[in-house]
Amino acid sequence: MTAKTCDHLYRYEGRRAPCRIRVYQAAGQTDCLATERQGAEGGTAITDAAARIATQVERWHRPAHDGQFLWVEHWQLPRGPGPRGEWETFAFVAFQRGAGGGFCCPEWRSTGREAVEALIGAAVEA
Repeated sequence: MTAKTCDHLYRYEGRRAPCRIRVYQAAGQTDCLATERQGAEGGTAITDAAARIATQVERWHRPAHDGQFLWVEHWQLPRGPGPRGEWETFAFVAFQRGAGGGFCCPEWRSTGREAVEALIGAAVEA
């Protein structure tokens, strides 16, 4: 069973509005859901800072397993639909490890709400 172990707002350099970080842990796996709302605040998007934020979150939560760390980006678009008419998007993000042990070179794979909810075992709230 997956348990939510953390739910907080993360403010990062270059962005006035925070992103919401939710951490779920179960059976040797740590899953992180990073949500950013579209807004007029401007600044660095979570996508541009994904490797840096994921590295920090992983260090804070120190997963005690063999690197089973999954990052999921969630964009909410309350100001209007995206280019394909969606009001939110989800993506699994895979990283490589840099020389210093942090994440680098993110690669995004689009997914849907249903897959994320199955992964975390709960509904994704706003």
